[in-house]
Amino acid sequence: MAAKDKSTEDSKNSKDKATPGSPEAVAALTDSPCLNRGTEMIMDVIARTGDEVTLRFQLCGSPALFVVHFQKSSIMAPLVQPIVDQRIEGSQPVFVPLGRLEEGSYTLTWQFSPAADSWQSVAEVTVESEVGSEKIVRFRRYQSTESRIPLNLGFARIEVRL
Repeated sequence: MAAKDKSTEDSKNSKDKATPGSPEAVAALTDSPCLNRGTEMIMDVIARTGDEVTLRFQLCGSPALFVVHFQKSSIMAPLVQPIVDQRIEGSQPVFVPLGRLEEGSYTLTWQFSPAADSWQSVAEVTVESEVGSEKIVRFRRYQSTESRIPLNLGFARIEVRL
């Protein structure tokens, strides 16, 4: 029985000693709903005038304070008030509708302050061309404490064309 206890203890210790990016750390995170949403796509979001644009954000493993800023891009643009400034519960996705946008460039930023030492997140920007049509993911970003650079913030540039 001591051998069984020792192997369980060794297994537990190897998980505790997993370094960011190691196979052990990646395997431990693959069960998270925050990391199983498809291929990461970090690029500008392109939409057409009148498309409905939405930010979907999900944090797993911790509640957090969550803040979102959204504004039309301009060299002279002052900092705007956040459109979201709230506490979110771990594992529950937050949907932030950005509306039907006019032609131009926009900047979307989000940040979160997790309460736990270990977390995973996914942020997605979707575009819906017509009411009731399928929402298409145009941007997806995964982040976690196991990331090479574990930042608790993100941004996307949205370009709306005619």
